[in-house]
Amino acid sequence: MNRYIISLMVKHIQFLLIIILFTNFLLSQSVRSKCLLPTELKESSGITTINNGKSFWLHNDSGSDSEIFEVDSNCQLLRKVLISNALHSDWEAITADDNGNLYIGDFGNNANSRRDQAIYIVENINQHTGSSITAKKIEYSYANQLQFPPSDLYKNFDMEAFFWFNDTLHLFSKNRTMPFTGYTYQYKIPAKEGRYTVYPSDSVITGTGNMNLYWVTDAAISPRKNKMILLSYDKAFLFYDFSGSQFFQGKRKDINFNHISQKEGIIFGSEHELWISEEGGIQGSSLANLYTLSIAELFTDVHSYDTDRKRKKDCLIFDHGTMISFLQREKIEDVINLMGQKMKTTEFITPGMYMFKQNNQSFYFIFN
Repeated sequence: MNRYIISLMVKHIQFLLIIILFTNFLLSQSVRSKCLLPTELKESSGITTINNGKSFWLHNDSGSDSEIFEVDSNCQLLRKVLISNALHSDWEAITADDNGNLYIGDFGNNANSRRDQAIYIVENINQHTGSSITAKKIEYSYANQLQFPPSDLYKNFDMEAFFWFNDTLHLFSKNRTMPFTGYTYQYKIPAKEGRYTVYPSDSVITGTGNMNLYWVTDAAISPRKNKMILLSYDKAFLFYDFSGSQFFQGKRKDINFNHISQKEGIIFGSEHELWISEEGGIQGSSLANLYTLSIAELFTDVHSYDTDRKRKKDCLIFDHGTMISFLQREKIEDVINLMGQKMKTTEFITPGMYMFKQNNQSFYFIFN
């Protein structure tokens, strides 16, 4: 093997290492503890907002009273409200529509043996100032569940995640299969009182490792309805550039957190700011954190590229961060993808890894 080939191989190995490190940097995000939730929410299991993160509505896990709690962004308890006609078998999630109505998911199903899943509708919560309120009720069953419980291979009927979108509640299953398949199933239920039988409308594999790191514990959709996120204990799965409610047909970024804990709730406060709630300790043995997470830097490249491409005629590529900025078209000699194909320097560069030549030197870059 001649020196040229060896040198070329070394360069490509170095490039791959750079790619791995750079990609991990892009997709690893720090969740920051904003404050500790009140003692009343040690077993917090869901979170939502109707005022863009100025305050939040939360509830506790199974075994608690049928109450919801409003806290501000500093974890100060503002009020609690009893849902007087609601059972609390296993409340696992809470969401809201654009009109300020709340939906509480009583659909936790650890053993995969429930037949009485319910969602409670609390209408116009901000118009009620009392300590108690009644709710409307949605009842539903899974058309694809034939055994209660099914065998271990088919235990994918637990539920902890849903959100409202276009007058529909979108539910995402918590996978308890053994061996773990990694699938989460999406179900759709009309966001109005009634009894329904639901079928899976779509599915995605979050991952096939340890189930505790890949099962889905909550979900949220962004204010502009163009991003959707699924939560797990040490990561989240972000979907974007989708059409309608075909969330899994869009693009995906997996976001690794800087630690693992029993994260149970997630909500967008704004388009790029999220709030995450957790259960405190083992079954609420300690106070629970309320975290913040920013995803702004994951989308800086896309937004800046779209804006600056229109403004700057000499803009060819904008890369994430500050490693590569604007490249002037007249100074670019060649752009080559990893297949060795030379690309037209005036065409739109899709996300990927490339080599370009400028001033008779070769450089690698990543456009994400």
